[in-house]
Amino acid sequence: MVKARNVGLVGDGVTNNTPAFQNLLDNLAPTGGTLEFSPGTYLVDFAGTLIFQGAPHRYCIKVPSNIEILLHSAAIIKAADNSNASVFMIKNLGQ
Repeated sequence: MVKARNVGLVGDGVTNNTPAFQNLLDNLAPTGGTLEFSPGTYLVDFAGTLIFQGAPHRYCIKVPSNIEILLHSAAIIKAADNSNASVFMIKNLGQ
């Protein structure tokens, strides 16, 4: 299990965690595993656009299908106000 705060993610509600979060997920993807978020607000921002059910959707984070995200009851992953995302979602890219 990897603890988000131990690998550089910051749950202060201000820091943009997008690059660090996606890099961590990409590095975990070959082996899979669990990413644990302790209490705090982890801010993420717009990272790109993907096509889902025939329509474009802006996204913040892409989660590989072999990674489990464990959020403790006081942990929040939140889209930045300036992300312009109409819907915030963590998209599971399962096969």
